[in-house]
Amino acid sequence: MSPVDTDPLGHTETTEFDHRGLPTAEIDANGKRVDMRYDPLGRLLKVWDIDRNQATQSASAEYDYTIRRDGPTIVTNRTLKDDGSYATSYEILDGLLRTRQTQDAAVGGEGRIVSDTFYDSVGRTYKSNDGYFNDQNVAPSLLTVGDNVVPSQTRVVFDGLGEETAEVTYHYGAEKLRSTTVKDGDAVTVTPPEGETVTTTYQDTDGRDTKLREYTKADRSAWHDTTYGYDDQDQLTKVTEPGGGEHTFTYDARGRQTSATDPDGGTTRFEYDRGDNLTVVVDARGNKLVTTFDKAGRPTSLREDSASGPKRVEWTYDSLGKGLPVASIRYDKDGNAYRDEVTAYDANYRPRTTRTTIPGTAGKAAGEYTYTYAYTSTGNLSWVELPKVGPMAKERLVFRYNGDDLPISISGAANYVTDVTYSKYGEILRSEAGPAGKKLSSTYFYNDFTRRTDRVVHDRSVQPGRIDDTAYSYDEAGNVTGISRTPGPGMPDGQTGTDTQCFAYDQLRRMTSAWTAKEKCAADGPSKETVGGPEAYWQSYEFDASGNRTKLVEHDPAGNAAKDITRTYSYGGDAGGPNRLREITSTGADGATRSTFGYDKAGNTTTRQNGGTTQSLAWDVEGNLESVTEPREGGGEKKTSYFYDASGERLLRTGADGATTLYLGETELTVKADGTESVQRSYAHPDGATTVRSSDGGREVLLADHHGSTQTSVDMTEVGMPVTRRLLTPFGEDRGAAPSTWPGYRGFVGGTRDQDTGLTQLGARPYDPATGRFLSVDPLVDYEQPATINPYAYSNNAPATFSDPEGLFFPILIGIAARIAIQAAIRAAARRAAQMAARKAAEALRKRLLAEARKRAIAAARKKAAAKAKREAARKAAAAKRAAAKRAAQRAAAKRAAARQAAARAKQRAQRAAAKRAQAARAAARKAKPKPRPQPKSQPKPRPKPSQKAKPAQQKKASPKQSVGSKAREEIKSEARGQAEDAATEQIGCRTTNSFVPGTLVVMADGTRKPIENVKLGDKVLATDPKTGETTAQPVVSTILGEGAKNLVKVTVRTGDASPGNFGDAVRASGRDGGGVPVDTGLLQLQPTNDGTGADTATGTVVATDGHPFWIPSLGEWVDASELEPGQRLQSSAGSWLQITAVQTWTQNAAVHNLTIADTHTYYVLAGEASALVHNSNCEGPILTKAQSNQVLEYLGYKETKEKSAGRGAAKIWVNKKAPASERYATQDMTGHGGGLFKAGPSAESLKTTRSTLRSGSYDLDKFGRMKWLRP
Repeated sequence: MSPVDTDPLGHTETTEFDHRGLPTAEIDANGKRVDMRYDPLGRLLKVWDIDRNQATQSASAEYDYTIRRDGPTIVTNRTLKDDGSYATSYEILDGLLRTRQTQDAAVGGEGRIVSDTFYDSVGRTYKSNDGYFNDQNVAPSLLTVGDNVVPSQTRVVFDGLGEETAEVTYHYGAEKLRSTTVKDGDAVTVTPPEGETVTTTYQDTDGRDTKLREYTKADRSAWHDTTYGYDDQDQLTKVTEPGGGEHTFTYDARGRQTSATDPDGGTTRFEYDRGDNLTVVVDARGNKLVTTFDKAGRPTSLREDSASGPKRVEWTYDSLGKGLPVASIRYDKDGNAYRDEVTAYDANYRPRTTRTTIPGTAGKAAGEYTYTYAYTSTGNLSWVELPKVGPMAKERLVFRYNGDDLPISISGAANYVTDVTYSKYGEILRSEAGPAGKKLSSTYFYNDFTRRTDRVVHDRSVQPGRIDDTAYSYDEAGNVTGISRTPGPGMPDGQTGTDTQCFAYDQLRRMTSAWTAKEKCAADGPSKETVGGPEAYWQSYEFDASGNRTKLVEHDPAGNAAKDITRTYSYGGDAGGPNRLREITSTGADGATRSTFGYDKAGNTTTRQNGGTTQSLAWDVEGNLESVTEPREGGGEKKTSYFYDASGERLLRTGADGATTLYLGETELTVKADGTESVQRSYAHPDGATTVRSSDGGREVLLADHHGSTQTSVDMTEVGMPVTRRLLTPFGEDRGAAPSTWPGYRGFVGGTRDQDTGLTQLGARPYDPATGRFLSVDPLVDYEQPATINPYAYSNNAPATFSDPEGLFFPILIGIAARIAIQAAIRAAARRAAQMAARKAAEALRKRLLAEARKRAIAAARKKAAAKAKREAARKAAAAKRAAAKRAAQRAAAKRAAARQAAARAKQRAQRAAAKRAQAARAAARKAKPKPRPQPKSQPKPRPKPSQKAKPAQQKKASPKQSVGSKAREEIKSEARGQAEDAATEQIGCRTTNSFVPGTLVVMADGTRKPIENVKLGDKVLATDPKTGETTAQPVVSTILGEGAKNLVKVTVRTGDASPGNFGDAVRASGRDGGGVPVDTGLLQLQPTNDGTGADTATGTVVATDGHPFWIPSLGEWVDASELEPGQRLQSSAGSWLQITAVQTWTQNAAVHNLTIADTHTYYVLAGEASALVHNSNCEGPILTKAQSNQVLEYLGYKETKEKSAGRGAAKIWVNKKAPASERYATQDMTGHGGGLFKAGPSAESLKTTRSTLRSGSYDLDKFGRMKWLRP
């Protein structure tokens, strides 16, 4: 069997199955296949990826399973490596098949990295060991060690209610960190380790967070609150930040966000097409951007104003393979195209060649720049050929890897990285660069508890060799509290002593002080006695509730307060939004200065006035900085302009001096106004360092700090390997005198420094180191983290601890939809069947090398990682919303059930009276003319009633001696008869919440259709068991009518002989046999028509009550009508699937009908000309309460046992040894099918199984209060 999935473009994916229904191969639209092999028990054994042949090559991954009686279950994973061998790891499972331990081979081939998980008696994880090293190789057996040999262990403490109260982290058995949780009603307070923020979260009755309180003082006497509001669908509608700014959101009926109002960025509106694609975005400035999509939902163009307006970006696909992205094209205002495209893919869908085309309007920067890539057998980058750019020739970079597939060298025009040594955990211990005689080495030391970097040492092979030795210190929360750099004695700054920077934080983890210390960082903060050292500085910061810097004091390092410079910051007012910086006032010994700022409606900074100079900033419709203009001394103006590629990355810069710079990822070409060309090319090292090679022959290695800020340069061509320093403050300003020259344009956290404007480009947003803020609004916000709500703040105002090299900016107007769609297309095409865990570290480093070899790739990779984190946060938020919605639905259902029960009880009381009158009438009729009870032909004759010998005894009058007991028995007997009468009326009063409106057509067994209100008892309908697929003719055993206020649901489906589904899907055709009964005629291929619509777009509708279940084949379960969603598919009587196109709900008074069907309990109703499988009314639920059932059984002479029946409810089993053998054991009928009060059988075992053949049947009570057989 090989079913075929076809997308709207006609691209097919085929899955091959074996006779057990296991997928053995997946074949994509381009004919590439992933093969899988299983063992006799159906467990996956081997996987061959799309670039490996099952017949001639070894598998990409192998799996093995060991199940033992005398030991734990073992799952073995083997992953193919470049050298053809396999990396082996073991997953050891406990008796409940939970992961108890994992073992992975340590880097270097000797030893193993082990992690453990421990569970308590109720299945909770109470202890876990992070990965620790053991000197033995991986083995299929459980390794047991003491807590004192584990460097990092976490234990969870629970209270008597099973609630988590503490999470404690241990280091070699000694407690290091503790986080406590206290629940008090609707409030949950978390006290984390020192350095993190203590919080209290408040929730409403639906479990939604309504307020997040962050304490700003250690004694919890002051705090900041962030509040949240929701609509009836649990969608976030309002967020009020601690400073009072309000963020609001609106949604359409399908839950799609239609607007977002930011107090700083204004209101942004969104529109969607029928496929939920974001098609229109209108920002607060009124700029309208329209994205068009193809039939598969992939973005094809971005235009201004309308779908036919000026084209800004275009995306193309499929010319190199079905489903594969090809080109991203940016258009300038004159329509000139700047293309980034893949020109060839390899067999594994990895780019083989790519090309960037710059049009002639760029002058000498114009041209085609082609990159070529090659890969190892497992996908590691083998080499990349970089193009000729200006005076720099073409170059091939070659990458080498060790036995664990980790990179160890990069070579090209020079030996950029010559060797890399890794720890057992895969961390870099030592990296070497340069040829013999001019080697530069970096050595790294890690904390064995946190695995954070504790120390970095840089050395060179020429003497004096030591460049510097840097140590990092942290608090319990991981905040960087100190960076101490000791230069080597032969360095230019070697005689100035150790440069120790210290950092202090408030309760919200914002940096409040930064200073250099004469010796160690003082625990009580800076003072004139402790501040000192080379290039000394001392800064103090203050912030408002929203995270805006309100004050900065540049203290005199010598402690002379008269020389202090104080800057105060004002926000809002004329500037607009509450977080928009309006002005800065600086006061000091030299007087006072004032800087002002202006903004557009979208929150972009449009003017920056500093002293007597005013910069004007212009922004394009996508939110990118387009130009910066300021007056030129002597008259005129200086203008620096920028142009961006299709992904929003800066592509061209034209400076005030007329020079144009082209950014080609790792290569920067600068063409001066006189036509002179110069090129600088960067090569990223695995440890974060960067080699910069210039077209003039220069080559320097830039050494970066923990955030990627390059502050040390080592010249690899000059004699003696001279060293140059460029020190920075925490927010990126130059500290001390900056060097006259510096290789490349990279600076703070790897951003691009712009000398003309004083700004640093971080990703796609400009950053101002002087204010420590971005100049535009960040559209990506995690509202669960108040520190990220301020759209201008940099890294929670803690730049020593956190970094934001990409500004967290994804041009929301174009980038998100495009990149997600393109990446999804690649993933769908590749169809990876096995993700190889052992390659994760190597894959991450490989991607990093590839990305650094081509800078746009690293930008995309970083954005992808950030997007994934945001999507994960959104997924968790959505899951929480769904859970809250489910709880709300359950509460509503409970209320409805209570109301129904109350109504049912009232109805039953009325029906009981009517039943008594009817019973009296029937008794009179029987006396006049007794008739045998008719039996359906399909029903077997009833079993013999209880012994006739018992009748006289039961009918005798009680003697005076027996009067007391007889009276009690008569009362019980009367109650039993009442229950029997209730049983009769219960059958009349079955649940009518699951029904259809009159006129709904039911498919009869002979193929005809009949309105549901006209279906009679004994009529046979077409019924299907959805689990087995067996279709039979079954009789109607009950008809049900309900009236009153009903919640109705109209379900609209596509109809026709075949389900349209997704155009091109493989579906079944309908047909009929000689008797007119629908049959399955096999598979057919439904192709799209030329206009892209389905072959048959007719629709049909059916109206049901909200609780009626429909069968959803893809889920394999029944779904209530109110829970159906467009896009889901129903099952027809022909075996085809009907796609739901719309679901509409309302409430009105109506009469509704339902049926009870024998055995299968299903039937088909028509939606237009197509049928849909639905569930019938089973009148489920016990007719008697447990107490009532027990009372009746006692009256009948039964005694309670300790045994319980099978199935739902598991009622107690009763025994009466004097009863007939077929009725000796009885139990309450928990389903009440057919009006049964009890199930009975010859043994207790017959009632402890769901197999009806072992018991005697269902029983009611006759008018004498005796057991009466009803049905098997």
